[in-house]
Amino acid sequence: MKVANTVSESLLLFFRLAKKLDIPQLPEMTFGHNRLEIRHSSGFSIDFNAVAALELVNNKQDLMKVAVAEEWSESRCSLVCF
Repeated sequence: MKVANTVSESLLLFFRLAKKLDIPQLPEMTFGHNRLEIRHSSGFSIDFNAVAALELVNNKQDLMKVAVAEEWSESRCSLVCF
């Protein structure tokens, strides 16, 4: 994933990620450029990153929500919904 240098580039990357993942609401702090890779001397490795984890979200079933989820979603929508 490309690193954004400006606010407009950051927004563009955010919207591309939202479209790619097709989940109802992206977390506010995705940290899409961060990753952790652990390698063993035998050659085995495992890689953790936010985008791959979010790709595993099941967006077809009702999601578990916390008590203030609706209010939070409405406040976010005023910023990014068109």
